[in-house]
Amino acid sequence: MKSNEVYMYVELPLVYVLSVVLDGWFLQGFSLKVIWLTLIFYSVRRGILIHVLSVSMFFLSIFLEETAFMVNVNLLESSVLVGVTTVTALINTFRMHKMRYLMRDLNEKDREISELKDRITYMKSIIEDLRDRIFYEGEGISSLFMKLKDVRMDNSRIFYGDFVKIVSDFFSIPGMSVYRYRHGFYRLLASTKPSIFGFTFREGVSVVVDEAVKKGSARITDLFDRELSNVEPWMAVSIGKEPKGMLIVDEIDPAKLNKPYEKYLSALCSWLDAMMGRVEEFEILKGNRLPDRTYPPDMYEEIREELEDMEKSGLPFSEVCICSDKIDEILRFLREDDISTRFKRNDYECLRILLPMCDDHGKKRFLERLRRSLGEDPKICDVD
Repeated sequence: MKSNEVYMYVELPLVYVLSVVLDGWFLQGFSLKVIWLTLIFYSVRRGILIHVLSVSMFFLSIFLEETAFMVNVNLLESSVLVGVTTVTALINTFRMHKMRYLMRDLNEKDREISELKDRITYMKSIIEDLRDRIFYEGEGISSLFMKLKDVRMDNSRIFYGDFVKIVSDFFSIPGMSVYRYRHGFYRLLASTKPSIFGFTFREGVSVVVDEAVKKGSARITDLFDRELSNVEPWMAVSIGKEPKGMLIVDEIDPAKLNKPYEKYLSALCSWLDAMMGRVEEFEILKGNRLPDRTYPPDMYEEIREELEDMEKSGLPFSEVCICSDKIDEILRFLREDDISTRFKRNDYECLRILLPMCDDHGKKRFLERLRRSLGEDPKICDVD
């Protein structure tokens, strides 16, 4: 029984006693009795059960008219009043039950609507996740790698800066940093905004970073059962198995942590693993270039062998041999990270060119741009 119903059963006898006292001692001259009003009030407002109790007390007061609390109630008037109030109470009870059923149905509908809204939200998240997968795993990742292939590799500062900018824009990750690892310390190479770790930090400072070293990647949401430090990134992805460095996600929409961004960033870090060594080697190679920006044949062959090894890991390269009387113009056309060497063939001056991170499609685009630059079709010769 509800507390308000208990209250009514306690309240009713007290009200009737007070009504009888008022009618018997103070309001004997009035034709309209307070107990009648009490009966009507409880009949209309409280329902049939309270009405039965009210009528019982009403008739009890009639049989007690000869007591000190005489109320002089006419039996006919009382019977009419009881009949009218009984019908009213039945109507009111029916109305109340109907309202309860309607409220129950309304609550049930509200619950169903809430469940449908939750399901719609869930389905939207699945659709959005599938859309992201189709985009990122289809043309999206390919287009991202096409953008990264155009990043300059002759300057490490520019390379790492462009890398974090392109990747953060592509995945809409506002805070991203790349660190180089050496001798127990991580040193900042590039960041889209001030990193939570600063310019350098030691290994063992972050649980997320330490877990990424062990497993390749880690998210803070998977490590809440661990004792975290006061400085933890949202996500960390190891660059290389040693590792060579660490990609740190300083700021991200928490909803994206449930998406396969970790897998995509891991793929990018595999590419960056190869490129970090390539960029650092290129810094050294620049000191060995000839005045015309070509390389000695023996160094050219060493670089070619390295690119062949990288190709086995899925990182393509292309090689082009061009014979022309516009070699100097072609050299000016090449990018800083393109590797070339001069040689003679049948009285023609030729140029062998290595194009890192360039597949057959990229090679065709390179030759097309070169043709537009020279104003003529370049004479392609055999590489060997």
